[in-house]
Amino acid sequence: MTQQNQHSKKGNNLSKSIFRATAAILAIFLIFSTGEVSAQSGAPVKLKVVTASYDYSLAPQGGNTYEAWNMFDGNIATVWAVNLDKAIYDCDALYGPYMLVPCKKLSHVVIRNGYGKSASAYINNSRASYICFEVETSDGLEGFGASLKDTPDAQRINAPLNASWNNNISTIQIKFPYGSFIRGAKWNDLCISEIEFWGWK
Repeated sequence: MTQQNQHSKKGNNLSKSIFRATAAILAIFLIFSTGEVSAQSGAPVKLKVVTASYDYSLAPQGGNTYEAWNMFDGNIATVWAVNLDKAIYDCDALYGPYMLVPCKKLSHVVIRNGYGKSASAYINNSRASYICFEVETSDGLEGFGASLKDTPDAQRINAPLNASWNNNISTIQIKFPYGSFIRGAKWNDLCISEIEFWGWK
């Protein structure tokens, strides 16, 4: 092997070592700088909603029901609905369904806004422009929220992974700030077709 080849080989090995070290340092930096790395291992999974309840859902009509459980049945043609003109507001907010969703940590929520049965059903009924998800802690209610696009397509809302409350969750409640609705062309019934909670069991 010539002296030139030996120098070339050493140079390549040195470059590889520097690259590996740089990659490792960068990974560590990202972990500590973003604060968005979960202590959980593996990808988040779809969490099981054990119960879902709400006292003031729209009454059944035309063979359809509008109970809270409709948001978790995998069918966009069924909805949870409440009439916004008759809803009970608490501290300028409408509290929605209360759900039992046991998990170690919540990753994100996927929501289908409005009445997804048809284009006309979507336009004719009301939908949310902002939604919050709250959990009960020893310090009170904590949670996160996000604005929603006016579309029946699935939308993802990320949860703050390193928030102190995002640990060993048992219950989640939906909340809508007062006025965070888009009124339907015909009816003022707030509809949500589907919600999925994702996280670590």
